[in-house]
Amino acid sequence: MASSPTAAKAPPSSDPVNLVGLVRSVLRKSGVAEVPHCSDLLDKVLLWSLTIHLPLRETIRAFGLFKSQFVDWNDVRISSAAEVQTVLRAAEEPLELAIRLKEFLNYLFQFHHHVGLEFLADRTPSETKDFFRQKGFVPGSVVSHVLEALHGYPILPLESWTQPMLLRTRISSNKHTPLQRQKILYETVSPEDRLLTVFALHEHARATCGDRKARLRCWECSFSIECPFPEKTPEPEPEPEPVVKEMVKKATKKKVTVKKKAVKKKTAKKKAAKKTATKKKATKKKATKKTATKKKATKKKTTKKKTTKKKTTKKKTTKKKTTKKKTRKLPRRKLPRRLPGKRLEKSRDPHFPPAPPRPGDG
Repeated sequence: MASSPTAAKAPPSSDPVNLVGLVRSVLRKSGVAEVPHCSDLLDKVLLWSLTIHLPLRETIRAFGLFKSQFVDWNDVRISSAAEVQTVLRAAEEPLELAIRLKEFLNYLFQFHHHVGLEFLADRTPSETKDFFRQKGFVPGSVVSHVLEALHGYPILPLESWTQPMLLRTRISSNKHTPLQRQKILYETVSPEDRLLTVFALHEHARATCGDRKARLRCWECSFSIECPFPEKTPEPEPEPEPVVKEMVKKATKKKVTVKKKAVKKKTAKKKAAKKTATKKKATKKKATKKTATKKKATKKKTTKKKTTKKKTTKKKTTKKKTTKKKTRKLPRRKLPRRLPGKRLEKSRDPHFPPAPPRPGDG
């Protein structure tokens, strides 16, 4: 029976929680009076492994379904992961757990050509550890179970995430290492109660007394008053009435809508600013290109004009020189000296016609 919030806030006790009473309380709360009796080592290993991944009640249910719906573990090995998943539906990740289980059974078959663990009786503890280390389906505490069953390994096998619970309840002391605590508990608990104690401690650590403070549910613990842990978590406030809940929901929805609108407006504004900047940049680029083209055209025109003027001037100069050369005067020819009393012969030079006859010349 869960304690009330007032009881949860009561001063903590200085005495450790009674281990036997805690185990009985957890088993009663889980609805489990006893666990299935397993004679086969593989049955034990898989049952112990499932208790790590599933609540205790669901573990016993799943183990019963494996025994009733499948012929043996080899039948589970050759079945599809979807079929195995239906049995493990209470796990956090049923499909992943089903795949890991099938991988372990396949590994066992490939290693020994048989789905069974009888061969481990002839192996040393180191070889047994190495065998289970190859696949991660079997946890470390279950390997310790196997070593205890085969070689009398003197520890009470617990997972590491149960250690904070042992310290909070003062079932174990923080002066010892985790391995020493498990050895002390092994000597404290009677042989017939060891398996149920392990299952109950795992169940209590998973459901109520988690490994982190955020996972503590002290108000649900039957030993909340007796527990010496000082920082017990109070019971959370009850959920609001439907009307209040609806109002809160509407207010939250409105707030989200306003926030979405603000974000949308901001995005639109940013988009518009980006578009304007892009347009401005494009216009500036176009104007720069136009100016450069105009400047280039002007320069080309000026160069062409200068070339044309230079050609015209050169042509004119050449023509002038040619004309001047053509119109140049020929040099005058020197006439022979005229002797008195003698008449010059008719000149045959067309440029120098003969002089007219003088009177008195015969």
